[in-house]
Amino acid sequence: MVKRARKVARRAVEAVQTATSNVATSVVETASALTTSDSAQDTPPLGEAVATT
Repeated sequence: MVKRARKVARRAVEAVQTATSNVATSVVETASALTTSDSAQDTPPLGEAVATT
């Protein structure tokens, strides 16, 4: 019973880590797309935008 609970908990942690990683990747990709498509000259470069958020 304890082994099964640990296994389930480990899978849950892995799922959360994967989801967090996917969200972070999406945020960076979206920020990159917005930075490249934005015509305003006052937008910071992607590196600065990611570092400040």
